[in-house]
Amino acid sequence: MSIRSFARKTAATLTLMAAAVPALAQQSTAVATSIVLTISTPSTTSFGEDVSGYAVVNSSDGTTLSGTVTFYDGTANICTIPVTQTTSCPPSAGTGFAAGTHLLTAVYSGDAAHLGSTSNGVYITVLPDTTTVNLTSSANPASFGQSVVLTATAQGDHAIPSGQIGFFDGTNLIAIATLNQAGVATLATSALTLGTHTITAQYAATQNFSGASTVLNQAVQPGGAIATVTTLASNVNPVSAAQNVTFTAAVSTMGESLVPTGEVTLLDGSTVLGTAPLNSLGLATFSTASLGTGSHTISASYAGNAVTAASSSTPLIEVVSASSATSQSPFTLTIAGTPTVVTGSAVNLLITVAPQTGTLQPVQLSCAGLPTESACTFGTATLPVNGGTTSLQISTMFPHSCESTTPYTQNAGLPFAGPALAGLLLLFIPRRRRKSLKGLLLVLVAACGMATLIGCGNCTDLGTRPGDYTIKIIGTSTGTASSTVITKIVLHVTVP
Repeated sequence: MSIRSFARKTAATLTLMAAAVPALAQQSTAVATSIVLTISTPSTTSFGEDVSGYAVVNSSDGTTLSGTVTFYDGTANICTIPVTQTTSCPPSAGTGFAAGTHLLTAVYSGDAAHLGSTSNGVYITVLPDTTTVNLTSSANPASFGQSVVLTATAQGDHAIPSGQIGFFDGTNLIAIATLNQAGVATLATSALTLGTHTITAQYAATQNFSGASTVLNQAVQPGGAIATVTTLASNVNPVSAAQNVTFTAAVSTMGESLVPTGEVTLLDGSTVLGTAPLNSLGLATFSTASLGTGSHTISASYAGNAVTAASSSTPLIEVVSASSATSQSPFTLTIAGTPTVVTGSAVNLLITVAPQTGTLQPVQLSCAGLPTESACTFGTATLPVNGGTTSLQISTMFPHSCESTTPYTQNAGLPFAGPALAGLLLLFIPRRRRKSLKGLLLVLVAACGMATLIGCGNCTDLGTRPGDYTIKIIGTSTGTASSTVITKIVLHVTVP
């Protein structure tokens, strides 16, 4: 008789299926053997606990056995050990038992004189390990704006959980953090508002660990006012009298990620020019065109609040000069592209409007001086605040019947197409040669007309005539201080 044992942790995940171990080859002259598997630990256990057992091998004639014994979890080999040595499977053998049901067997290999044999099957059930979560705070109570580190520690009764921890402020998810090898996850935040917060650390159940959560009441109190820094900048300096200038004040906290809130006051010396609220970035803007000629000492003063301290900017010297005889246009209107088009087709150009002084109100675009039977179309007829770019399409009309806008084509066979084109050709003949060719062209017109006059009373519209046209592109800013900028282009219309 030979006894071999094993002990195995359940600390790793393993996907198993119950199946019979393949039968071993038999030798007809060998002595029969039997093997019995006994599990010494409870048949129901938790993930992370040891599973221990042993196998007893007997020969029918009592002779000495050699060979090996292999322990199986379903069809998975746990370990193989010789029957002639007093050894056991190491605790780390195999890949461990995941939560679920497992069928364990032992197989004796046999030797030259003995037949192999397979033991009885023993079922064990592995339950998910019971998990608990502990939550601590680096500062409780904490001052408003102070960085707080929340530490969640997940523990199992028999193993260290893996996975993720969700941090909640009430029912709002703050963040998700991954547990390290010690089962610890941390979250640092300075975004908690004043008051008491119900912070929950939640571990979701996995195959091998039960779910768990815990709650911490985190208090946030007003602390000492956090120091701030205020800076001031001008978008144009020096500036002409009556020209608009924009001042931007930026308020930030020292050593903290908190964005200050409240109002900023803009002063010219000791004279208040205005107040403005800080936006979500800690910025406040002021625009004015009322500064008199000379130098102005401009400063910004942040009032502070219960959390952030007051601060003032370094004075900025804004120089205002007398207006020049020719005042600068508040914006520019430029046109890109080649304004050449074949009659009957269209040309596309690019319009750009850019401010030159201060904030530019929306600009409305229009055209003037277009040739006959042509049109201009803007991609965006009104550009937004501070301008931008848009397309301009100038379309022309090919010669067509007076009763229709459908253009003649070479294959249309419609009346007076020939005379119309002859007339167009006459426009491009030098004046000195027109007299000599005028008669010939009149004959051509008459011939073409006679061919089509029978039963017809219609006429031909020449559409957009070839030539050069000076077109005005007009931009008009909206608002109380409306202004207009005109840019001229020369449109060159040619024949096909």
